[in-house]
Amino acid sequence: MISKIKIALLLLLIIAFLFPSLYIRPVNASNDPVKVWFSSEYKPKDHGWYTNNWESNITFKLSPQPDLFFTSPDEELLPTITVIPSIQYQTIEGIGTSLEESTIFNLSKMSSEVRSTVLRELFDRQNGIGLSLIRICFGSSDFTARDFYTYDDLPKGNTDSELQYFTIQKDKDYNIISTLQGILQIDNNIKVFASPWSPPAWMKSPETLIGGRLKSEWIPTLAKYYRKAIQAYQQEGIPIYAMTLQNEPLYEPPDYPGCFVSPEQERDLAKALSRELKNNQLKTKLWIYDHTFFDWYAYITRWGLNAWSYVNTVFSDPEAYQAVDGVAFHDYGGEPSEMTRIRNTYPEKGMYFTERSVWGIEGAARIIQYFRNWAKTYVAWVTMLDSNKQPEKWTFAPDPTILIQNAQNPDYYWHTPEYYLLGQFSKFILPGAKRIYTNSGNPDALSNVAFLNPDNTIVVVVVNATNSTQKFRILTSMGQIKTIIPAKTVATYKWKYEPTIKDIISLRSRANNLFVSVEASENYYLKASQSQITLNTKFEVIPLDNGRIALKSIVNNKFVSAENAGSLPLVANRESIGNWEIFDVEILERENDIALKSLANNKYVCAENAGKDPLIANRDKVKGAWEAFELILANR
Repeated sequence: MISKIKIALLLLLIIAFLFPSLYIRPVNASNDPVKVWFSSEYKPKDHGWYTNNWESNITFKLSPQPDLFFTSPDEELLPTITVIPSIQYQTIEGIGTSLEESTIFNLSKMSSEVRSTVLRELFDRQNGIGLSLIRICFGSSDFTARDFYTYDDLPKGNTDSELQYFTIQKDKDYNIISTLQGILQIDNNIKVFASPWSPPAWMKSPETLIGGRLKSEWIPTLAKYYRKAIQAYQQEGIPIYAMTLQNEPLYEPPDYPGCFVSPEQERDLAKALSRELKNNQLKTKLWIYDHTFFDWYAYITRWGLNAWSYVNTVFSDPEAYQAVDGVAFHDYGGEPSEMTRIRNTYPEKGMYFTERSVWGIEGAARIIQYFRNWAKTYVAWVTMLDSNKQPEKWTFAPDPTILIQNAQNPDYYWHTPEYYLLGQFSKFILPGAKRIYTNSGNPDALSNVAFLNPDNTIVVVVVNATNSTQKFRILTSMGQIKTIIPAKTVATYKWKYEPTIKDIISLRSRANNLFVSVEASENYYLKASQSQITLNTKFEVIPLDNGRIALKSIVNNKFVSAENAGSLPLVANRESIGNWEIFDVEILERENDIALKSLANNKYVCAENAGKDPLIANRDKVKGAWEAFELILANR
């Protein structure tokens, strides 16, 4: 006679075989440690940094902390950061800084030994902060020690339609080329992208590098000019990964190089330059706009021009749409959510953050917002001025740079806190990392962002913007870690990912506060009907990249589908994944809340009739509680 214990064990084995995801132990099986580093602010943005080396006063400087270990989740009420690696968003292409001529000028004053040390501190991942992306200027910007120049400068009244006088010799003379070559010897995977501040003056009206507007008749020649610049750098062993077509095209600066380029002109330039690149077997990516999120001055004085209208004008042309790889942004006005707005309209195009230095904990929280709004890059602006805030020709007084050089002793320099705060991101988030789901957090308290690296490690960056130590936990399908973060501190947590541990979730409708369930009695339609988590309310998350997932019901092992291209309710009845079974996961402002948008009809999932009817993808936008769902890890 078989004992009751043996029968019970046999039943458990059968259930485990049918539903393996339920029986994966939600604790890191190898018990690998979670590594932790802290950095803190000190007198952020204070111009006293230029004349005072306060570096020793910084409490944490990428300081390692004791290892943490995953434990089984408990019920203690704590602020919780939920990490779900199976929900994956944009791929990170690099985190870096600019090497405008001001920084190169100051580097060139150093001895070769000290200069080598500085470059390794910036670009070596083991011995420095591992910056992986460099922005250079094609010609002069406002941060330079030299007279303003381009690669084809002529006496006023002359033109050069054949570009016979084109040369990058000044970039060689000013040590720009040699500095970049030295950096690529440290890591030849570092990407270099370029931005022009102005075309040659003879292509503009009036005929000056400072301010002015591009003349449309010179667009084909300007495309050849940029192609020649890319080729010239490539011949020096410096591939140009990408190029923005014009730095801040809506602004005509009064005292340094710049150029107004209308969206119609940028559209035509993108097409012309794309043809030049293809005809010469060049793979440089093209990024448009390269301006702030929202520019009130441009909006008022340029007939309502802003990021949205500018990008739409370019992308409304099919050839230009194909020519352009992404949209570049600065942060001198408006909000990072503009990137999400444009990305959601053009999901095939990358969003790139290309210019803005930020300071202190507030700045670190701002970087988090860039990444949470689809930025594939972060690039600081101006790396090292000296203690006299030189050299520069900008309109205003620059705030402290990442590094500061003593004007009287060029080999003596110091790091501002921003070096270490930037390193909390750049040292640990690898190119090729994918941003992964975390709940939104509170930018005024604990904000966060998380990534899955190509080496299968997870990195979570957390910012404590408050004036007190905060206790919180990080919750994953592997278990939880409880920890604290000091006031005004950035913490980075890194651990090995266990891909065999599946992410199992439940969704609670905000319409009626009930869990979404697969209703076996109603042909497996999905309905917000259960007061607690059960087998019927659990779904395995299947990662599909770019913020998209499929959901597999645990109760019947079928994929959830927006039936009949979304015209019928959601149902768990599919054996495989097609467009009807794919959903975008959009993170909402309320803690832990998401919206699901069906790829079948590009409409949001709704708990129809306040949850009394089955879920259906039939809403054009998220209007309120009916389209909002609380996402809860349900591995236990």
